[in-house]
Amino acid sequence: MTLLETNPEFIAALLVGLNHEFNRELLWREFPTDQRGTPFARFWPGDSADVEEIALWPLDAPLGSQLRTGGEGDLALLVRGDLLRRFPGTALLAVRAVEGRLPPAFDGVPATALGLDESTVLYLFPDLDAERARAEDWFFVFREPMRGTQFGFDTGDQPAEMETWADLTWQGIGVQPARCAQLGQVPATPTRLTQPDPPKWARDSADMARIAFQQPFQLAFRATTLLGG
Repeated sequence: MTLLETNPEFIAALLVGLNHEFNRELLWREFPTDQRGTPFARFWPGDSADVEEIALWPLDAPLGSQLRTGGEGDLALLVRGDLLRRFPGTALLAVRAVEGRLPPAFDGVPATALGLDESTVLYLFPDLDAERARAEDWFFVFREPMRGTQFGFDTGDQPAEMETWADLTWQGIGVQPARCAQLGQVPATPTRLTQPDPPKWARDSADMARIAFQQPFQLAFRATTLLGG
């Protein structure tokens, strides 16, 4: 996983050269043209153009400033690995921290995903540059796609004290992962149950479903850590 920044100067230069050569091709093929058109106005996938008519660009403007997003580069996260192959449709959000932490509930700014191959995706974040990501303390959050209800418990060691039922592991109920749970072996009661009618172990099937329900997985990375410096 690598955090990159788009290059507005390169994008502008590429579009200028592409349109110039295409207009020359039209003229060579005797198409009636004044060579001032902008047949290629979009670099990134989407419905809107990335640049205005090139013939109207001010001659003294810095290269790259003609893009609709301005002359500053936007952040892009390049992800390659088994994660995307095992969990197709994984969403990536940019989330602004609140007092140095992720807020308890958030929607975030969804990234635009560009698939490069089956295991490599480039996630674009329009209007989010490195300076803003540092100053406002943004996070990048991977969110598992919700592809149906899942039940079970976490793997790994059982915490000495559980805050919620989500902390319960297979070790805490004394069986191997993905085996049948023994209702007679009652785990410790969580210390922080905020619901009006919290579920109880082995009370009924509805409570067991609430206890074993697996929330979609999320993994967050702080932008400053990825940016370095």
